[in-house]
Amino acid sequence: MTTVAARPIVSPLLLHDANGLPIHGVQARSWTVTHVDEARLVAKLEFNRPELLAAFPFPHRIEMEIAIVASTLTVAAALLPTAAEPVPVAFGFHPSARKRDCPAETNRPTTSARRPRV
Repeated sequence: MTTVAARPIVSPLLLHDANGLPIHGVQARSWTVTHVDEARLVAKLEFNRPELLAAFPFPHRIEMEIAIVASTLTVAAALLPTAAEPVPVAFGFHPSARKRDCPAETNRPTTSARRPRV
């Protein structure tokens, strides 16, 4: 069982590692594409359905924009609470999301300044 903000969580949508810790977030497969063109994709996830809230009881919306310009991949993510309480999250990207056949010194992600909204 997982506990988030002192709330016990039991859900088939939540995966756990060998130590019982949650990994990979909730397996929500209900993204809506709001824009797509040759170089950019924008999508959102409304995290408000009962089965999602059973796994993570913090209503919110995630918006992501993925763009490729020249040889640069940009991924922007925003999380917007849709209820009065803050949403305890951290974003991460799997290490397999890297350019193959590229020297390690040029294959490092960079991040912009974090802007927490509390």
